[in-house]
Amino acid sequence: MLGHERPWAGKKSASSVDSNILATASSPQPHSWHASAPGPGAMTDLMYLPKADVGFVGNWGGHVRVQATPENQGNVVMPVVPMSYYFGDQNGTVFLKTSVYGNPKWPVVKTGVKVLNPSSVEFKVDSICSSCTPSVRQQEITRLTLVDKQHLNAHCYIYAAFSDGSHTELTYEGTLHLLTPDELAAIDREVTQNGKLLTQINSKIPVNN
Repeated sequence: MLGHERPWAGKKSASSVDSNILATASSPQPHSWHASAPGPGAMTDLMYLPKADVGFVGNWGGHVRVQATPENQGNVVMPVVPMSYYFGDQNGTVFLKTSVYGNPKWPVVKTGVKVLNPSSVEFKVDSICSSCTPSVRQQEITRLTLVDKQHLNAHCYIYAAFSDGSHTELTYEGTLHLLTPDELAAIDREVTQNGKLLTQINSKIPVNN
């Protein structure tokens, strides 16, 4: 876990829910954060992160893998999640260009990006599956932390609250690295094959620094 309060804590565990329910699409759905470098004229679609270390600058990518306990294995719909991020530098200020991909049954209702300290950036995605039985509200918190000039640690915590009062949670871990053009193209293909574009993160979304 990331040291955050559980968004909808105080509910009974999903282990008390019928196993047939946990096997449905209402299981926690991880999202992919993904973007390549902005093209000409795309500077209006950037989110500025003025407190972030310039060590973030570059195309980062890789995979996070689920850290599930045996009793939570039935909740896992994607054991491995691809992701990539583009961070740039304009006049000494770090900027971000990225999009959120995932299952269209889980539309994104809220996103957030926050600089926790110069070497750590946190992303949040809230989504709701109204067509699931029972319906599910989910919050996903992903933290990227600079390890060195070539590596980022990625930690993702997912908390899903069911309308019947139960909940479940999963964590994913991985190390991202600076991508070559060929590696970025491979991540492009993998992300788009695993999900659909749900929302873009750009300068119109407030940043809570």
